[in-house]
Amino acid sequence: MRGWSDEQAVRWGKIESNPARGVRKLASAPRERRLSTAEIARLGTAMRTLAAAGEHPTGLAAIRLLLLTGFRRMECLALQRAWVDAEQRAIRLPETKTGPQMRVVGQAAIDLILAQPVTDGSPYVFPADWGDGPRNAQLIVESHSEHFLNRLQRRIAEGIVTHDQVAIYFARRAGASTELEPLRLNEYGDIENWPENFFGDEMADLTARTVAAGRRRQQENSK
Repeated sequence: MRGWSDEQAVRWGKIESNPARGVRKLASAPRERRLSTAEIARLGTAMRTLAAAGEHPTGLAAIRLLLLTGFRRMECLALQRAWVDAEQRAIRLPETKTGPQMRVVGQAAIDLILAQPVTDGSPYVFPADWGDGPRNAQLIVESHSEHFLNRLQRRIAEGIVTHDQVAIYFARRAGASTELEPLRLNEYGDIENWPENFFGDEMADLTARTVAAGRRRQQENSK
């Protein structure tokens, strides 16, 4: 968090350099969390209940494939039929974080994929309901949490999420009604039209503290 806020101050021209740049981060253990057998059973029960209630079958099928294969979310949702090797019971992914891969997935996963209805003109196993792209999810979150906003801005600054994948609206009182003001996010996670008194002055305090600390360090280093 400290390094990120210092980088923000550099981009804003408040300090010349980031004093935290190059500081070695403490190593953290990889996450080992996995669903237990009991949790998978509860998930299966919930999915059967949703299916009986008329939930979208394509979304439920995508979740089943995730459970059967252990694929990443977008590896599953963007899966194309041309990548499926039914004879070898495998998926040939042309691009992953470590390059092209062939992953053996087993007959149950292949049967699930082949059971999905084919949409004319779409190469995807789980096509979107509208348009010609893969199925994806759009989340609408109403929140008063500054921690949520800070983490979202951090992920944009880190490049994990792109600024054009996020839309933020500030609800402003206008007499007896409410108006939604779009907030402009840049590629570094900065909000360029920060509303007055939005989350009080905490962000201003954070920036001022970062700038003051940077100036003090520069003064001490120049002695």
